[in-house]
Amino acid sequence: MENSKTLKQTTVTDNGIKPHIEAMAIGDTLVFPIERTISVRATASLAGALLARQYKTKTDRVGRTISVTRSK
Repeated sequence: MENSKTLKQTTVTDNGIKPHIEAMAIGDTLVFPIERTISVRATASLAGALLARQYKTKTDRVGRTISVTRSK
């Protein structure tokens, strides 16, 4: 049985991290440049605590990106 739910993946190129993370729906993924790893991880952690959500981050060293996925 095929999953009819489409998950959204967005590459973020502007400087705003927090508004993008807070606007995520469950299953959405955002991709940031690897140079923003520290800010992205900290923002996802803080947003998760404040909004009672769960985010997962993954670093792609070859692709030089960090992705954030909202899981809860």
